[in-house]
Amino acid sequence: RPTDGAWIGLTMEALRAERVEISGPASAEPLALPASLRLPIALVLPDARVGALHLEGQPPLTQIALSAELGARAGAEHRVSQLAFVWDRARVQGRAVIASDAPFGLDARAEARSLDGAARPWVAGLTARGPLQTLALQAQIGSDAAPGAMLRAEATVQPFAPWPLSALAATMQDLDLAHFGSGLPPAPDNTASWPLMRPRLADPRLVPAPADIDWARDAFADLLRLRASSTL
Repeated sequence: RPTDGAWIGLTMEALRAERVEISGPASAEPLALPASLRLPIALVLPDARVGALHLEGQPPLTQIALSAELGARAGAEHRVSQLAFVWDRARVQGRAVIASDAPFGLDARAEARSLDGAARPWVAGLTARGPLQTLALQAQIGSDAAPGAMLRAEATVQPFAPWPLSALAATMQDLDLAHFGSGLPPAPDNTASWPLMRPRLADPRLVPAPADIDWARDAFADLLRLRASSTL
């Protein structure tokens, strides 16, 4: 036994997979805070690589590289010392440590960059710290090609609450969020509308111009002002 509570210890020098698929209906049960994150196995995985991970209704994750240790420090924590992958228009890398016992302190960091050759390159960073039940998040997005374009945000997230986002403060200037994703919206709530959306997304005549984006932003701001000033 590698530690108290762990029945087996396993070290895998390398793990390789060309393709992994995960599918099935999403659970309707609300998330619940676990009693413990301790595992009956201690696993050291210094070098895992997966060519493509397919999640139902989502763009695949490709070029996945992972280095992790489950049950580190005699089972007291789990560590992901490296996680890197390509997703949609971004190259992402990060690391995280989470305690095995309540309140499950988490320290996670991630960085994402646009793929090489992007028309408008960008870089983003995210940190998440605190007990798992109430996390403090900080995010920033910018671009070397547009020094004035940026987004900064701080949020408090309660993952197991009915409304997880309990606080948000954000500042954005001259940043086009359309460059951060592509394709159809996620499957769980949008599949029925895909036949309507697909031909419109493929129609080059419907690509929004900067003036269209500005109009939509201003119209949404008008709606927010109406909501704040009216009881209707």
